[in-house]
Amino acid sequence: MNLEISSSRQYYYQQLNKKDRIIYCQFIDGISSFLSSVIIECENIDKIQHIYECVEFDNPLIFFVKGLSYTSNQSISKIKVMLQYRFEKSVTSRILESIKNRVKLICMTWRNLSDNKKEELVHGYLVNYVVYDTNFSSASFEVVGPVQYGKGVCEGISKTVKLMFDYLEIDCIVVLGRERRTNSNYSVDLHAWNIVRLNGYYYHLDITFDMTIMTEHVERFDYYNLSDKKIGRDHVVLSLSVPLCVHDYEYYTKKNSFMKTPGDLRHLLKLVKNRGMNDIVFQLPFTKDFEYTREKVLNVVQESLNTYTYRQEIMLYYNSSQYVFHLHFK
Repeated sequence: MNLEISSSRQYYYQQLNKKDRIIYCQFIDGISSFLSSVIIECENIDKIQHIYECVEFDNPLIFFVKGLSYTSNQSISKIKVMLQYRFEKSVTSRILESIKNRVKLICMTWRNLSDNKKEELVHGYLVNYVVYDTNFSSASFEVVGPVQYGKGVCEGISKTVKLMFDYLEIDCIVVLGRERRTNSNYSVDLHAWNIVRLNGYYYHLDITFDMTIMTEHVERFDYYNLSDKKIGRDHVVLSLSVPLCVHDYEYYTKKNSFMKTPGDLRHLLKLVKNRGMNDIVFQLPFTKDFEYTREKVLNVVQESLNTYTYRQEIMLYYNSSQYVFHLHFK
């Protein structure tokens, strides 16, 4: 029985040369058939590991391979790659079918919508129904965690995004990188997110970041379809040969939540008062002095509170990398 784990949208496969594609296909065939090992004609273990990572990121249903080990015979330039599995084949098959059925159940009514609407719905589902797993269980690094258990870490979440987008026929890749501290070139923990292709353009999409900055259960779109320039404020790309993202989707502008001037913010606060809203999220133009911008926001908010003499308690949350603010009125 073939486990049928390969995806029809294999971006990293397309970046490989002809010889490396053969190795890629050997992995796909071996894993699909649940082989214990594959013999690969290659002298470089690092290259084999890189090709396997391409296989893994292109095909998010490969959740059941625990790791690889190698033995080599340099005299004949071949390397035996042992495949270590997490479960027996019958168990793997059951989990695989369960994941496919679950994704189909979630996404099947979205398939005839526009790609933009599909993306919004995937984003909304994941940030509202999946939580970040601070215990870092092994399932959370694969699609099993978010799909089956409603929890995951960045790698599992980004693989789940690709799995759902594959089903919805949207081009999407998993990107490996690091988180960069604000206003610094210093990069820290490894991180994974996605690049998506919509209406002919590529964008960065980091649902994990949007999930973990949410406050008061208000959905955030700070990392929704960003350019290389904007994602580069706090992300460092490590994956090779990823497409350029030269355009911004400008989500907050499209939702009339980009405040160009203090007057725009005052007008927004007046609408909040008239409509009795508890939360507003807005974005401001990027500057080199975030603290000054934050103080200006506080001054405008306090001025408006004094003017309208309503709700006296507020909470201010902010994203200093993307200049997004969330005001919660108590």
